[in-house]
Amino acid sequence: MSEEQLIAEAILQLKQEPDILKDYIFPITIALFSSFFGALLGYFVFHRQEKIVLEKRKLDTVNKWLLLANEIHQSLIAIKFNYYNNLCNDPLKRFFAIPFIILEDKSYSFPYHELAFISSSSPSKWNNIPNLLILFSNYSSVIKMLQTRNESSEKIKKEILNKRESNRASININCQEISQIADLSELARVIDLSEWLIVLIDDLIIGFYDFLQEFPEVAKQKINLKLIKGYGSILTYKPNDNAEFQSILKRSPLPDYKKLSSILELDEEELMARYKPLFEK
Repeated sequence: MSEEQLIAEAILQLKQEPDILKDYIFPITIALFSSFFGALLGYFVFHRQEKIVLEKRKLDTVNKWLLLANEIHQSLIAIKFNYYNNLCNDPLKRFFAIPFIILEDKSYSFPYHELAFISSSSPSKWNNIPNLLILFSNYSSVIKMLQTRNESSEKIKKEILNKRESNRASININCQEISQIADLSELARVIDLSEWLIVLIDDLIIGFYDFLQEFPEVAKQKINLKLIKGYGSILTYKPNDNAEFQSILKRSPLPDYKKLSSILELDEEELMARYKPLFEK
């Protein structure tokens, strides 16, 4: 065998057989795994970002409602401040004790669907959307009732001022004297409206105060604050120990139901049920 043949044979012997696993399957597997891992990582990153956006939205919603509740609460306190120290149990004197109240020309919208994530079977009343609806929607009712009362009470007081020798509509006037001056049926209607307002304003002041104290704790159970650490926190409201504030927070004195029954021509029991608080503990 020639030298050239020996060299060619040696080269052929050195040449390795192709390895299918190493040369084909393994590279393809690595490429597929890399693609899968990249897609999986992208999914988890996207899902986390979506979760962060959702939790931020929840926090913003909760704080928006807390700020709204605080604004309404302050408005109600300002309204009650006009009369809370002047109420006795005489229905007529209570009517005169509530002056014309200047109302802020501002309307609110209450998109309750934003708080759907709060709803649960928890015993807390603030997990219950209908309770929130009762609380917030009744503020609008109070404003409408006050507008009606402002107009009607001023009309009655004007009639009294025009026909009495005194230069003011005194709280010392009695029903017999009023019957000779003003329409008793209209007076009865406004007295009834006044009693409704006294109870409802008390209800809402207490209700919103409880909401501001308790709702932040309820919301904490529904928001992953660790996930959005650094973005913000849930607003909290500390109890107000101011003596005057605590006086306003107390319920107003009850009317004399016997006198009220005589004016409105309704049974005392019916009147007690009529002016029953919404939020009894």
